[in-house]
Amino acid sequence: MPRRNHADTIEVWRRILDSTDEDPKEYPELKPARTKLAKVYKRVAELRARQARLTAAKQAATREMQVLLEEGSKTANLLRVGLRLHHGNRSPKLIQHGVPPFRGGRPRKKKTDPQG
Repeated sequence: MPRRNHADTIEVWRRILDSTDEDPKEYPELKPARTKLAKVYKRVAELRARQARLTAAKQAATREMQVLLEEGSKTANLLRVGLRLHHGNRSPKLIQHGVPPFRGGRPRKKKTDPQG
């Protein structure tokens, strides 16, 4: 028997509850099971609604965090540039602020002799 996803399972429960609700006198022996399923169905429906709200809240928090991370990165970069302007590119004081000082350029490549 193939597994069902949650939405399909809940839909099957809803149909069972709806069909057995039409004439409760017809299935008196199933009343306790139906009552229990109705409680479970109600709780699952509440949890699904809560899950949807939390998903939406999580997405909103993620969007806000992305905006703040971008803003923070720009501000931190501005501070790094300001510290370099204040102390100079090569100053060892930059290290205490977590900014690496400029140590020199890249080593130059040696020119190769075109005839060699």
